[in-house]
Amino acid sequence: MKLTEHYALDEFTRSATAIANGIDNTLNPAKADDRIVVENLEHLCRDDSRNRQTCFTKKV
Repeated sequence: MKLTEHYALDEFTRSATAIANGIDNTLNPAKADDRIVVENLEHLCRDDSRNRQTCFTKKV
């Protein structure tokens, strides 16, 4: 699932430790608690994208 143009949900849930220990880190946006986490990650990614755009387009 894409959160924004540059970020995917699996980038935030993939974990070598979880894989090694058989832990399921996947989020299900249909579940209320997981939906809140996904929404917060979307906000975080949008804010980061805006900050990157501002930083890299500003003349120094």
